[in-house]
Amino acid sequence: MKTPYLFCLIALLVLASCKSDAPPKTNTPQVTPVAPQQAKETYERLLKTQNFPTLDIALKTPEKVRILNLSNTGMSTIPEKILGLSNLEFLTLKGNNIKTIPEFISQLKKLKYISLDGNNLTAFPENLLQAKSLETISLDNNKLSNLPANLPSLQQLNTIYLGRNNFTEFPEVLTKCKKLKFVNLSSNSVAQIPGSLGQMNNLEVLFLWNNQLNSFPSQLTNLINLKQLDVSNNKISSLPSSIKKLTKLTHFSVNQNQLSVLPTEIGSLTSLQKLNIAQNQLKALPEGLFQLPALTVLESDGNQLPATTTDKLKIKFPK
Repeated sequence: MKTPYLFCLIALLVLASCKSDAPPKTNTPQVTPVAPQQAKETYERLLKTQNFPTLDIALKTPEKVRILNLSNTGMSTIPEKILGLSNLEFLTLKGNNIKTIPEFISQLKKLKYISLDGNNLTAFPENLLQAKSLETISLDNNKLSNLPANLPSLQQLNTIYLGRNNFTEFPEVLTKCKKLKFVNLSSNSVAQIPGSLGQMNNLEVLFLWNNQLNSFPSQLTNLINLKQLDVSNNKISSLPSSIKKLTKLTHFSVNQNQLSVLPTEIGSLTSLQKLNIAQNQLKALPEGLFQLPALTVLESDGNQLPATTTDKLKIKFPK
């Protein structure tokens, strides 16, 4: 597997695991990134050659096993014999009853990805911190409300999924994980964002949709490498003029909020490809939106736009 496609492949693995277990509070489609076709083909090809329905079957050819899916098996612990899979890179354990991770997880030296979605976890499994090769941790659909202070000890961590948990604030410890590129905190109750979030210089994707944000966190505009931002289904009433600093932003979802006006500075987002501003209270749009060179999708239904504007949108952005 080539390194440039690993980040997208990991995202596909998580999306392929059961993101449908618990539906979001809204049925409005989200503007989400599309992984490169080559990454998708790599993942599908790997699945075809790595179909091991049980651990015992996988152990018959241990040197070949890179992906292992032990989801929905009812297990409450990880069996030690998994150590026989020395080349294991991707481990999916969603929908089980696992509450703790054994110390021997550290012996899986090539493990890059682990999914513990839907295990009713109330605390972060501390022994995961011993798996120093981990790049992606998925803990969606659990009951977590905080993260350990020593999470930054996972120095290779670049992707973390924490959707559908019990967080009421953005965990500040994440801002100390220097390699993080992807953070999903959607469908929590996040109302507070630390100022230090603006120091996450490597962050490229941030999902905060379906939370309790009363305003657009101004520190987000300091994330100069941010490419995809979703703050839909919150209580945001305005966007700051400093949003113009997000010059690398390609996907932006701010639908289902309380926006009555968009700043003219949004016309400075020259990399923007997809924008979702649907279901707000907008009565007009900045002319600069129609001049953005890369913008190909603009979702604006459910506002109070005049017919002249909606007609213009239909011509510029046909569906």
